[in-house]
Amino acid sequence: MGKGIFLLDAIYEPINQIKDKKLRRSRIIDVYPQLKKNINALPLEDKAKILLIHKNVIEAIGERLREDFRKYGYKFYDIGFPRFYNDEEFRFDIKRAIQN
Repeated sequence: MGKGIFLLDAIYEPINQIKDKKLRRSRIIDVYPQLKKNINALPLEDKAKILLIHKNVIEAIGERLREDFRKYGYKFYDIGFPRFYNDEEFRFDIKRAIQN
């Protein structure tokens, strides 16, 4: 039996130091085929939950992920990265996504 919740990085290289937003977005989009392949290789249950944490990822490929994986019934949640230490809103968003 597969798993219902997975958290994985969309890109496996640091991009936070890249100041140019268009370049960061381009790097995320460039690795999308590998991310899609990695998700397809996971033993996910139908209607699995996938959490999108970083705003750059949500903006660059969030809609594409939803469209490409709609047929599986996966749910994608835009959580957003914690804004400060012990971010209560972030923790609430994670709990809500997992419980839904």
